Amino acid sequence: MNLQHLIHKAEHSGFYLWILNLILWRKIPFNAAHRFRITDIGEGKIEILIPYRRSNLNHIKSIHACALATASEYATGFCLTTLLPEGEYRLILKSLSNEYFYQGKRDVSVRFEMDKNNFIKFLEEIPADTGAALLKLEAKAFDTDKNHISTSQVEWQLKKWAHVKTKV
Repeated sequence: MNLQHLIHKAEHSGFYLWILNLILWRKIPFNAAHRFRITDIGEGKIEILIPYRRSNLNHIKSIHACALATASEYATGFCLTTLLPEGEYRLILKSLSNEYFYQGKRDVSVRFEMDKNNFIKFLEEIPADTGAALLKLEAKAFDTDKNHISTSQVEWQLKKWAHVKTKV
């Protein structure tokens, strides 16, 4: 079963969403310790839960700024990979900035949505000579009481593999 097929099944099934999370914890070991969990996924949208647990807390027992930033990177990056044509583009984080509004003293969810048609237009407008473009996205985090915890600006560089000079 390929990843796109699994994601499609996870949109409608709690079981396949659980399977997807297990696979991602194995493939992205850094996130496994934090138990970030995709709770909602669909075409151009994702929601990731940051559980209120010791590994995600700072010295004042609220969700750590780094956990919020990492979950925002994860949400935007994973959503982009589901919309990109498979194997055509390299995706690299260029910059990440966060603004914090409220302390997360309970579970926090990072939400990100992107219109697929606008994204397809963006891909079509990438200059042919460089094959690269920057895309700035915004992810928002809310706690279970709907308090706005943070907003992240995540900038990604998309580049066609044909234009990449340093191969993997």
